[in-house]
Amino acid sequence: MSTNSFRIPIYPACDSWGMSRGIPVDRYYIDAFLSRHAADIRGHVLEIGDDGYSRRFGGKRVDKIDVLDVNAENSRATIVADLTNAPDIPNDTFDCIIITQVLTYIKDLQRAVDTLVRITKPGGFILCTQPSITRIASFPGERENWCWSLYPTSARWLFSRGGIERRTLVVESWGNLRTATAFLWGLAQEDLTEEDFMLDDFRYPLITTVRAFKAQGG
Repeated sequence: MSTNSFRIPIYPACDSWGMSRGIPVDRYYIDAFLSRHAADIRGHVLEIGDDGYSRRFGGKRVDKIDVLDVNAENSRATIVADLTNAPDIPNDTFDCIIITQVLTYIKDLQRAVDTLVRITKPGGFILCTQPSITRIASFPGERENWCWSLYPTSARWLFSRGGIERRTLVVESWGNLRTATAFLWGLAQEDLTEEDFMLDDFRYPLITTVRAFKAQGG
């Protein structure tokens, strides 16, 4: 048995992603990613779950927003559909699709991504973020459906689909030992400094992001 004084916590400081302490750590990277590619958020935009990021980062470039959810009880949803089987959504509909931290709940990732590619207009973008190093959600209905973590290699393979311009496909990991550990411990952005987020260490990917461009004629 070790006699070292340092003890790794058994329980998190917050059991809801650090939200009781402030803003969750992973959202720093999500915001940075969407801010970096804000010019892609334009025209007719589809967002999953709600329209918060579309409005926040798209601004006046956005002409129309649709919100997709598999749950018909979501009052914000304008489209109720399952991404793995959504024949009623026409091909080549959206100039941009924002899908953040969602694919982890979808069992058939290939079919979901195929749908995303199909319904994106040629010349449009898919902006996707997914957890890599993470705890599993404990909320009712989420733990049972938590299927995946995605890393750069798996995300690149997944999004190298027909219609996606592979030469311009941008797949990145964000995070480092400190931010990944803080996230697992249930700390918040307010518990860290700006400097803590500056290093991105590929060995500790907190989230993986994808910017996929649908080629003209794709």
